[in-house]
Amino acid sequence: MGEAKVFCEDCGALTPNMGANLCADCYLRYRDDYVTVRNYVKQKQAPTVLEASTTTGVSVRRIQKMVRERMISIKEA
Repeated sequence: MGEAKVFCEDCGALTPNMGANLCADCYLRYRDDYVTVRNYVKQKQAPTVLEASTTTGVSVRRIQKMVRERMISIKEA
């Protein structure tokens, strides 16, 4: 029986299901974005998603995903 595959949520490529629903390339970018946002949140006291996105260049959608996955804690407004 073959390995289960899913479509990458970011680029749409068919990829082995590793639990993140991202291909290897997109997963690496996601981790880099996470580190960038996490470092910003640590430096800035209680930023909003929009402030974090504007300052770091990471999309609002991606930051909201990090919040939903409880990777970071940040204001939604």
